[in-house]
Amino acid sequence: MYQRWSQRIANEAWILGEEQGIEKGIEKGIEKGKIEGKIETLMTILQTFNIQYTHQEEALLRSISDPSQLDEILISVTRSQGQSFHQVMQQINQMPSS
Repeated sequence: MYQRWSQRIANEAWILGEEQGIEKGIEKGIEKGKIEGKIETLMTILQTFNIQYTHQEEALLRSISDPSQLDEILISVTRSQGQSFHQVMQQINQMPSS
């Protein structure tokens, strides 16, 4: 039951994030709006699961412009209710910048 509830919350947050992204996309461009929407979705999910994050993790998350990395983080958070969020953020932080 908890898994269904967490999936429902994640789905609702994803829809809300996509809607916010689309609204922002009109002003800033669709692609950038989708990225911003995914970031806002992740922030909402982190808050929903009461996952504490550092300022560095938030800054790193907000600096990501690769949608596939954001999807990877979203998947890890929703599957584990955030248990591997910090591990994923550390891996991304250690990646060389392109």
